[in-house]
Amino acid sequence: MRNTGDEKAGMAAINKLKSTDPPLFLSPNTDLSLASRIASQYLFASLKPYTPKSPFDQLLTDGFDAEQIWQQIDVQSQPLISSLKREIKRFEKNPDQISNLFAKSVANGGLEMEIKENGDVGLDGDSDELDELSDED
Repeated sequence: MRNTGDEKAGMAAINKLKSTDPPLFLSPNTDLSLASRIASQYLFASLKPYTPKSPFDQLLTDGFDAEQIWQQIDVQSQPLISSLKREIKRFEKNPDQISNLFAKSVANGGLEMEIKENGDVGLDGDSDELDELSDED
């Protein structure tokens, strides 16, 4: 979802799902089904920059059943999960590297953690799923 209309629709769908009474998910509901599909497409598109090896440009939901949609999500998430596991193992071997990623600064009496300007994640070799962490807030 690249344009602001898609982003607004995605966030609206997520908010609708968050505010829905949980028992309503147990019975068939076309509105909740549509909101779930829109929210899934939005979240899938949000992760796309971190999974460049994914074979999908977008989550296909029209005409697909739930199992097919979950399979697409699984295929996209596998490279990301593999990269994260490698990073965790690397940090387990050398925990001091974690503190090298973050600079500590005290602002307005509180401790604030920020990514160093030159602190990319540094994935091993051929993996480029997480090229860098961006500070978009």
